[in-house]
Amino acid sequence: TTMLTLQKFPTKLPHTFFGTNIRMTSSAKSDWVVPTGHNTGIFVQNSLSGKLDELILKQPSLATWYMCGPTVYDSPHIGHGCSYVRFDIIRRILENVGKVKVFQVMGMTDIDDKIIARCHQKNITLQELTRKYEDEFSSDMLKLNVMKPSLIARVSEHIPQIEAFIAGINSWGLVYNIDGSLYFDVENYKNYGKFKQECEWDKDSTKKSNRDFALWKKSKPNEPYWKIKLGEEGRPGWHIECSSMASYYFGDEIDIHSGGIDLKFPHHENEEAQSCAYFQKKQWVNYWLHSGHLLFYGDKMSKSIGNTITIREFLKEYSPIDFRIFCLLSHFSKDVKFSEDSMDTATGIHRKLVNFLCSVKTARVGVEINGEEILQKFNEVKMKVHQYLLQNFNTPSATMEVLTLVDLVNKVIHDSHKQQHHKYEFQGCCGLVAIEIVATYIKDYFQVLGIELEPNQRIEEGEEKWQVICDQVIKEALQLRSSVRDACLITKKDQLIYNDQKMKEKLLIACDSFRDNLGRAGISIKVIWEIRITWNNGLFSGPFKVLGLVKNKVTISPCIYPF
Repeated sequence: TTMLTLQKFPTKLPHTFFGTNIRMTSSAKSDWVVPTGHNTGIFVQNSLSGKLDELILKQPSLATWYMCGPTVYDSPHIGHGCSYVRFDIIRRILENVGKVKVFQVMGMTDIDDKIIARCHQKNITLQELTRKYEDEFSSDMLKLNVMKPSLIARVSEHIPQIEAFIAGINSWGLVYNIDGSLYFDVENYKNYGKFKQECEWDKDSTKKSNRDFALWKKSKPNEPYWKIKLGEEGRPGWHIECSSMASYYFGDEIDIHSGGIDLKFPHHENEEAQSCAYFQKKQWVNYWLHSGHLLFYGDKMSKSIGNTITIREFLKEYSPIDFRIFCLLSHFSKDVKFSEDSMDTATGIHRKLVNFLCSVKTARVGVEINGEEILQKFNEVKMKVHQYLLQNFNTPSATMEVLTLVDLVNKVIHDSHKQQHHKYEFQGCCGLVAIEIVATYIKDYFQVLGIELEPNQRIEEGEEKWQVICDQVIKEALQLRSSVRDACLITKKDQLIYNDQKMKEKLLIACDSFRDNLGRAGISIKVIWEIRITWNNGLFSGPFKVLGLVKNKVTISPCIYPF
């Protein structure tokens, strides 16, 4: 065992802005320490305490957040996408509902055993491989409408900080050297085991204890390496990477740290241990947030299992909005089952919302609509939704409440179309105003969560499905043309047989057949009242109106109304 020389940890970046580096020695207990600072009224499921805790921030209305990013050696799959969309939703709730500004740093693991193995397999450099998949990850996150982090921290660009962090831990006698590799001495650190006390450990006779983990790995032949003063040429261990980068930007106290549930142990356990050891503090991160697994036929979606669907493959079949709705319908900390049925549910809700906004435009002036009843329900829902979002980001319950408003207004609009006589009253809120208030609120609710809804919105379901639907529409349109043409070309002799009533019946049958066949292609056509038809094909939706006749041709155009 070799004692290492202490180096001062770099503090160039804004430690004074995010907090101080005051060191304090504490007794070895794993209980969560309630932070001192500024109350937000937001309650979160804190993995460290195992319960709902009020979010208390170091700085007023400012949250520091470190997020474990991807290991960039392969294409990201929808399991990754689900985790990052869920945390993106939380960030949006914090900023838009909680009025908390978030400064988020994402760690990008571009040094790893899997990365090195893939480089050898493809016979390319480490940088070529990692930048390729980092770019793909960033592109996929953009497609899923995940907000960019405030800063991306690549491991390869923080080797000096990692070296200094290891030296700082060593100054407390918690690092030992075996054959050029450096390990954290768990037995000599008395505050280990905050997340998980017992587990199966990998047996390694070279370490003092099976619980010890690598801070620095000596390089093997034909592997990339970095030179440090603390030991032999090598590369950093997995856990020290995140601790060093997060501490470099945020100092000795971080408000929020997030990652998938599979990172809770050992990665986050080891991060917390070595960071508390470096700073000689009882608590480094105040709130740990972990997202549940995406389950595919009962198993966690994982590259090691081989049951993954890449984000790019997924987006050939479904839209980013459908995926985000799918994520909204489960709590971020719970496992969620991915299936065709679950995606059909999400797509159905998307279509329902677009149809709702379209239906709002068909509400007629002069029909009797109880605006006060709508507003009463609206105020009840609005209050519940606000409470749900601030109580552990409960988007499933909040979204279900919002959908009750959709159902209510849809029923009101449907019933109003049955009225035969116009009725004008000047008492209470006008029904149309109430409907518009609700529609605006629903659009705003989903916008806060990263979903833009429009009444004439295309509901993308993949390029391949779009092409199939186009082919079906063209086929049915040609068939309708042929039926109408045949009816109009009846000879005088035929007219003696086919009277006007039978002619009408034949044309109506052709029109009904056209409607029904389009319905099987996913296109819904509804006649709301004279000269206006609403339609939705899962691709585009909106009311159409007749513009006029030009050389015996009917010209139609989408009805566009101010919202």
